[in-house]
Amino acid sequence: MLLEPLKMHRFFAPFQLNGIVGERFALTGNDAYHIINVLRKRKSDAVTVCDKDGSAFLCVIEDLITAQNVDAYSVTLSISKALDPSESLIKKILYQEA
Repeated sequence: MLLEPLKMHRFFAPFQLNGIVGERFALTGNDAYHIINVLRKRKSDAVTVCDKDGSAFLCVIEDLITAQNVDAYSVTLSISKALDPSESLIKKILYQEA
C-alpha cells in the first residue's frame, strides 16, 4: 500500500510541512476520527496528506489516540516521501473511437 498513493484517501494539514522524511506531525479532531473509526487505519498504515501550500506527502501512521470527545482524537504521522507535483493525481484514461 505504501507505493500506491493514488489509491489512498487524502487529508489536509492546515499548516505547512517541511517535507523532510521522518518529520512528525499530528492530525486531530474529525480527520483523526475518520482515519481511526471510518477507515480503520492502524499503526504503520499509509495515507496521503496535503499541506496548506498544496504539497502532497505519503505519510505513515505512527500513533493513534482515541477519546470520548471527537476533538480529542489524534493521529501522529511521519512523512515517508514527498509526492512529485509533476505526477498527475488523477488517473487519465484515453481512448479512440473507431
